[in-house]
Amino acid sequence: MLVGMKCLDEGIDIKNARIAILMSNSTNPREYVQRVGRVIRWEKNKPESVIFDFIVVPDEHTNGGAGLLEKEARRAYQIAVNAINYDAVYDEFKEKGVCLDADK
Repeated sequence: MLVGMKCLDEGIDIKNARIAILMSNSTNPREYVQRVGRVIRWEKNKPESVIFDFIVVPDEHTNGGAGLLEKEARRAYQIAVNAINYDAVYDEFKEKGVCLDADK
C-alpha cells in the first residue's frame, strides 16, 4: 500500500501500483493527471488499473453546488472516458442533472 498527499503528484514512478484511491482532488487538470498517472502506467503483469475517485456531490443547500458538480464532471470525464465502467459513471452524473461529456 502506498499513501501520499501532494508528494506523489510528480516524479515518482511505481509501475506496479495498480489501485488508486483519490480523495481531496484538485480541479487543476495537471495535478489530476499526475495523480492518476501513478497507477495507469503499463506494466507487464498489470492488465488494468483501478481508480476510486471520490466525487463531491453538493446538496440543495450548498452555495454554488451545481457549478461544483459540473467541475467534478469535467475532471472525472478525463479518466472515465477510457474506463470500462464509463456508462455507469455517465449515468451517475446524469442522475444528478449533469451531462458528463457536455463539453466534448
